[in-house]
Amino acid sequence: MQESSLENMRNRVKCRRQSLKVKQQELADVLGISRQTLSSIERERYNLTLSLAYKITMALGVSSIEELFSFEDEEEELPDSFDWDDKIGK
Repeated sequence: MQESSLENMRNRVKCRRQSLKVKQQELADVLGISRQTLSSIERERYNLTLSLAYKITMALGVSSIEELFSFEDEEEELPDSFDWDDKIGK
């Protein structure tokens, strides 16, 4: 299975922010980041941390990170289970 990369990360931050009629600078101030950083996030050019993704989610009143952030290849099938005992030699 191929690991997801930043290139596959998609977000709906700009759409949600605009639907709330919030300006970039206003949201950036709430988040404690620069407007330029927020712009980069919205254009999917910034590798944000999980902590920042969570802050954005909460600030925009969204119930889960997955509603704003996703990987393009999420439909990729995952195994039903994983045998950890086999991998660690038990």
